[in-house]
Amino acid sequence: VPALAYALAPRLAIAATFGAAYAHLQADLWRFGASMLLYALANLALSYLIALRRWRVIAPLLAVQLAQVALLAVAHHDVRAIADAQITVMALMNLLTWPMVVSALRAPDANHGRTRPSGG
Repeated sequence: VPALAYALAPRLAIAATFGAAYAHLQADLWRFGASMLLYALANLALSYLIALRRWRVIAPLLAVQLAQVALLAVAHHDVRAIADAQITVMALMNLLTWPMVVSALRAPDANHGRTRPSGG
């Protein structure tokens, strides 16, 4: 519901949350929503893989975090640039981690020795 409110009435969402002085950010609210969605998905993938002790996820995590620091070091001149940088690095994190999640789900040890049935 909040995401729908942000999409349909970004000015109201910002004014109610931060005050009218920040209304100029309404055009970028969807970017922050997109970056938070990507953060949530990456967090889900990372948590799952770490819970399975799939430590190979640490290398891409560190690489993406270094890329994030480097990107924000050069792209921080306005709110839009920061949001776009966050979208970029979190999209990359998701592209690197979700194939590992799919692989882990298909692995026999993730399902107590059984492979997932192909029909569902």
